[in-house]
Amino acid sequence: MGRIIRVIMCKIPSEKGQQDFIELYRTMGATAVKDKKPYIVSLTIGVTYPDERSKGFNVVGKTEFKDLDDMKYYEIECEAHQKMKARAHEVGIEDYLLAYHEPAVEVTH
Repeated sequence: MGRIIRVIMCKIPSEKGQQDFIELYRTMGATAVKDKKPYIVSLTIGVTYPDERSKGFNVVGKTEFKDLDDMKYYEIECEAHQKMKARAHEVGIEDYLLAYHEPAVEVTH
């Protein structure tokens, strides 16, 4: 099994809450380790542009892992991610969607 892309989309009404959530992600990304080494391949998060198709989801994060085992570690055991999740309620998340996949097509230029 190859790389895993994990995407989270959140509804966070206040701009302060959006920025606070982004900061939680920044801290988590800088401190997440497995076997005392960074293991997240890449992490990106940001506020969406206004668009009715986003259906109110206004913060999107994408995290890439080398394989499903690393993503499962992130979800269940990663201390940095657990700390972030414990504080996530403070930012006022109203709803979220989460999905992950192994890329079937990838185009880079």
